[in-house]
Amino acid sequence: MKALLMAIGMTALASTPALAETNCTGIPQATKVGEYGAQEGYLIVTLNNMDFRLGPANDSGAKARLAVVTAALAANKQVMLRFFEYGDCAGASAARAVPNSTQILQ
Repeated sequence: MKALLMAIGMTALASTPALAETNCTGIPQATKVGEYGAQEGYLIVTLNNMDFRLGPANDSGAKARLAVVTAALAANKQVMLRFFEYGDCAGASAARAVPNSTQILQ
């Protein structure tokens, strides 16, 4: 039984697709709430002329991401938004994906 469970586990590991990781970096150009007015209540940052959603305005995680982005904007520092499951920044922006990680860079 133990050998069977190990074989199943190894098959699951071998057949699990790797997630793509995309890092979108740049100095924030703007922050805003809602691209389309009241019907889209998302916090948004513009990086490299692309809009990235940080999450719904009432979400504590989105507010934390906005704080990081706002600090980078005020300090003229680069920010990095990391996305899993998207091959490039344009795809993440077009999909209106929320980043998995947000960081200020030197």
